[in-house]
Amino acid sequence: MSIQAVPLSQFIPTSSTQIQTVVQSTGSFIRNLATKGGPDQTDYPLLDSVFQQFSQPAFQNALSAEQQASIHDSFGPALSPETIQGWAFQKPLGYAGDFKIIEKYTIFIDLQSLN
Repeated sequence: MSIQAVPLSQFIPTSSTQIQTVVQSTGSFIRNLATKGGPDQTDYPLLDSVFQQFSQPAFQNALSAEQQASIHDSFGPALSPETIQGWAFQKPLGYAGDFKIIEKYTIFIDLQSLN
Protein backbone atom coordinates (compact mmCIF):
# COMPACT_ATOMS: atom_id res chain seq x y z
CA MET A 1 0.00 0.00 0.00
CA SER A 2 1.42 3.36 -0.97
CA ILE A 3 0.40 6.75 0.28
CA GLN A 4 0.08 9.47 -2.31
CA ALA A 5 1.42 12.84 -1.24
CA VAL A 6 -0.85 15.83 -1.64
CA PRO A 7 0.86 19.14 -2.41
CA LEU A 8 0.42 21.69 0.35
CA SER A 9 -1.27 24.01 -2.13
CA GLN A 10 -4.06 21.43 -2.61
CA PHE A 11 -4.62 20.69 1.08
CA ILE A 12 -7.87 22.11 2.41
CA PRO A 13 -8.27 21.59 6.18
CA THR A 14 -11.70 20.37 7.19
CA SER A 15 -11.68 19.79 10.93
CA SER A 16 -11.29 22.56 13.49
CA THR A 17 -8.11 20.86 14.73
CA GLN A 18 -6.59 20.84 11.24
CA ILE A 19 -7.57 24.46 10.68
CA GLN A 20 -6.08 25.58 14.00
CA THR A 21 -2.88 23.64 13.31
CA VAL A 22 -2.54 25.24 9.87
CA VAL A 23 -3.18 28.72 11.29
CA GLN A 24 -0.63 28.26 14.08
CA SER A 25 2.09 26.68 11.93
CA THR A 26 1.60 29.19 9.11
CA GLY A 27 1.72 32.09 11.55
CA SER A 28 4.90 30.71 13.07
CA PHE A 29 6.50 30.23 9.64
CA ILE A 30 5.60 33.77 8.53
CA ARG A 31 6.76 35.34 11.82
CA ASN A 32 10.07 33.50 11.45
CA LEU A 33 10.51 34.89 7.94
CA ALA A 34 9.58 38.40 9.05
CA THR A 35 11.94 38.22 12.04
CA LYS A 36 14.90 37.31 9.85
CA GLY A 37 14.11 40.11 7.38
CA GLY A 38 12.40 38.04 4.70
CA PRO A 39 12.74 34.68 3.01
CA ASP A 40 15.97 33.13 1.81
CA GLN A 41 16.04 31.36 -1.52
CA THR A 42 15.60 28.04 0.27
CA ASP A 43 12.33 29.34 1.80
CA TYR A 44 10.76 30.16 -1.59
CA PRO A 45 9.23 26.74 -2.39
CA LEU A 46 7.37 26.48 0.93
CA LEU A 47 6.39 30.15 0.90
CA ASP A 48 5.07 29.77 -2.65
CA SER A 49 3.02 26.74 -1.60
CA VAL A 50 1.60 28.65 1.36
CA PHE A 51 0.61 31.58 -0.88
CA GLN A 52 -0.97 29.21 -3.41
CA GLN A 53 -2.86 27.45 -0.64
CA PHE A 54 -4.15 30.68 0.86
CA SER A 55 -5.22 32.06 -2.51
CA GLN A 56 -7.74 29.25 -3.02
CA PRO A 57 -11.33 30.31 -2.26
CA ALA A 58 -12.09 26.93 -0.65
CA PHE A 59 -9.17 27.40 1.73
CA GLN A 60 -10.13 30.99 2.52
CA ASN A 61 -13.69 29.86 3.26
CA ALA A 62 -12.39 27.26 5.72
CA LEU A 63 -10.83 29.98 7.90
CA SER A 64 -12.70 32.45 10.07
CA ALA A 65 -12.04 36.17 9.73
CA GLU A 66 -10.13 36.03 13.03
CA GLN A 67 -7.92 33.20 11.79
CA GLN A 68 -7.18 35.06 8.57
CA ALA A 69 -6.38 38.22 10.55
CA SER A 70 -4.06 36.20 12.80
CA ILE A 71 -2.06 35.05 9.79
CA HIS A 72 -2.00 38.55 8.29
CA ASP A 73 -0.74 39.90 11.63
CA SER A 74 2.14 37.40 11.49
CA PHE A 75 3.69 39.46 8.70
CA GLY A 76 4.09 42.40 11.09
CA PRO A 77 5.21 45.65 9.42
CA ALA A 78 5.89 43.78 6.16
CA LEU A 79 2.16 44.07 5.33
CA SER A 80 1.79 47.70 6.36
CA PRO A 81 0.87 50.24 3.67
CA GLU A 82 4.41 51.60 4.06
CA THR A 83 5.74 48.62 2.08
CA ILE A 84 5.03 47.86 -1.56
CA GLN A 85 3.49 44.46 -0.84
CA GLY A 86 1.55 45.87 2.10
CA TRP A 87 0.16 48.68 -0.04
CA ALA A 88 -0.98 46.18 -2.69
CA PHE A 89 -2.49 43.92 -0.02
CA GLN A 90 -4.18 46.61 2.11
CA LYS A 91 -5.51 48.56 -0.93
CA PRO A 92 -5.93 51.85 0.97
CA LEU A 93 -7.35 53.48 -2.18
CA GLY A 94 -9.79 50.62 -2.76
CA TYR A 95 -7.52 49.01 -5.37
CA ALA A 96 -3.84 48.09 -5.49
CA GLY A 97 -2.87 51.57 -6.77
CA ASP A 98 -0.28 50.77 -9.43
CA PHE A 99 0.81 54.41 -9.69
CA LYS A 100 1.53 54.53 -5.96
CA ILE A 101 3.49 51.28 -6.10
CA ILE A 102 5.58 52.62 -8.98
CA GLU A 103 6.11 55.84 -7.03
CA LYS A 104 7.22 53.92 -3.94
CA TYR A 105 9.59 51.81 -6.02
CA THR A 106 11.15 54.69 -7.96
CA ILE A 107 11.57 56.86 -4.87
CA PHE A 108 13.27 53.92 -3.13
CA ILE A 109 15.59 53.45 -6.12
CA ASP A 110 16.36 57.19 -6.21
CA LEU A 111 17.17 57.23 -2.50
CA GLN A 112 19.36 54.14 -2.86
CA SER A 113 21.33 55.75 -5.70
CA LEU A 114 22.16 58.74 -3.47
CA ASN A 115 24.29 56.55 -1.19
